[in-house]
Amino acid sequence: MNEVTKWMAVGILVGILVFNSIILILLLRKKQNSRMAFFVQNLAIADFCVGLIYLLPEVIIYRFHIEWTKYTCYVLYGVKMFPIYVSTFAIITLTLDRLYVILRPISSSARGAKYRVSLIMTTWILAMLLSIPYMVSVRFNNGKCGHDFDKKVMLMFDISLILILPVLVIGACYTCIIVTICRRERNELLNESTKRSSNSRLKNDGQTKSTRKPLIAQAKIRTIKLLLIIVTAYIVCWTPVCVGTSLMMWKLIKFGATFQLLYVLAPLNSLVNPLVFLLLHRKIFKRKEFGTYRFNPSGTLKTSIFTNGPRKQSSSSC
Repeated sequence: MNEVTKWMAVGILVGILVFNSIILILLLRKKQNSRMAFFVQNLAIADFCVGLIYLLPEVIIYRFHIEWTKYTCYVLYGVKMFPIYVSTFAIITLTLDRLYVILRPISSSARGAKYRVSLIMTTWILAMLLSIPYMVSVRFNNGKCGHDFDKKVMLMFDISLILILPVLVIGACYTCIIVTICRRERNELLNESTKRSSNSRLKNDGQTKSTRKPLIAQAKIRTIKLLLIIVTAYIVCWTPVCVGTSLMMWKLIKFGATFQLLYVLAPLNSLVNPLVFLLLHRKIFKRKEFGTYRFNPSGTLKTSIFTNGPRKQSSSSC
């Protein structure tokens, strides 16, 4: 079982580093500056840190039995929970932003890059502050690395931040999103029925065409569904190991192969996140096309269609 979990951990580590790197490279190459792309990029950076800072030392030291040194103990063991907190807060931030877009579509569209950067910086600073107890309590003794604090207290602290807080916040956000969507769709149907009845009384004025777009665009609903997959993967990955660690801490179960497997699979959500966007939301990596129209003195209407690369022009008779 040790060999199986060792190579599973290696596979998850490689997958996290590779696929999150692909996400970052695609977003940077396409120069995407949309709201969703910004938060996806932040999530990819956080998940990459999970692989680099949290999982890589675990694999090297515990799976390949490399001994701790004093310096690696103080550096790596002190910041090991920081990327987990950042990844968790990145998912919460993405959910809160989707809620803001649904509740205040006009106000959210007016918010610029300063708002997004400040929101992301707040999550990273908060994660760093919450990691301080781990940083100041690292102890190295006889080749063993650990923390000098009450393990039960820190376990409940971690479970509250990693599992309970995200479930409560995300659950409340999705409840508000569902209620808002249902209420607006109901109001939309009522407005349409009212307009149809009024149009039937104005047939003599000609037929009228409705050009109104849905209040909540299908693209927004699609991103909310994708985010739900990410949230579900996060809860499924971290709930078993949190419950198992709690039961083991209170000596209700013993450490065994099952717990080893759950512990290895816990950071799997950092691999699922980039795969969800690569497979189900490829539109976010495409360049947007913009069109400009201008008249030539010769009477030809030229249309310039360009992306972030070179411009292309096409002509049509006026």
